[in-house]
Amino acid sequence: MIISPKIKIEQLFSILKGLYNLENPRLYGQTRYKRHIKWLLLAYLIDEFNKKLQGIKSRKYPWNL
Repeated sequence: MIISPKIKIEQLFSILKGLYNLENPRLYGQTRYKRHIKWLLLAYLIDEFNKKLQGIKSRKYPWNL
């Protein structure tokens, strides 16, 4: 079964929203939605950078194990 790129992207954002406790954006326009996506990606990249600096190799932080 082949999964489309759109479904993969939606799954990634679903995971990210769960990790950062974000609500689904209310669509008041394309600009606001794009801003939401950019902040979500920025938070993810900062989080991944911090994990790399701390030597954490899993999605779970030590205090969540």
